[in-house]
Amino acid sequence: MANKDHPAGFRAVKHLSGGVIRLSRYHIASAYASNIFRGDAVIPTSTGKGINRPGSASARLIGVFDGCVFENQQGEVQYSRYWPANTTLKTGTVADAFVYDDPNILFEVQAAGSVTAGDIGALADPTYATAGNPMTGVSGDELDHTTIGTGGSVLKIIDWARRPDNELGTNVKLLVAISLHYLRGAMTTI
Repeated sequence: MANKDHPAGFRAVKHLSGGVIRLSRYHIASAYASNIFRGDAVIPTSTGKGINRPGSASARLIGVFDGCVFENQQGEVQYSRYWPANTTLKTGTVADAFVYDDPNILFEVQAAGSVTAGDIGALADPTYATAGNPMTGVSGDELDHTTIGTGGSVLKIIDWARRPDNELGTNVKLLVAISLHYLRGAMTTI
């Protein structure tokens, strides 16, 4: 059975030590110009606890975005599964962004191409080529299969999601850790 080509970004599924998966609060500045979808990889800004989308596939990540709460210009509190680009907030406020930032969280992510059993344990980079979906608020981030073991460094492939609707090959759902994480040193291959 072929895997479905249905990228959904990074989904937190497990903690490496069996711990609890928790979200941390970060911020998005008013009128930030890029969409940030649920499941998108994010980086810290240079000020406070702000987040942005990465500018390159090899950027050091802080974690994965999982929604936000903000006050619009009329002072109404809104929850959103994604940050709509260029949203202007009530003066003097920032959006509260919820981020899976624990470096010990494993995420499920779809490979953009084919992956074999020999790729388990290798490093790779994400790809941000597929835009998220504003209707569902879900990310289009994937693992870039062309970077596996050839200079990729941001993600470490731990395993593939072992279930009946997922098999090694094209568009396989993988379990990955963020290797190049702001809260710890970089991982290496096996």
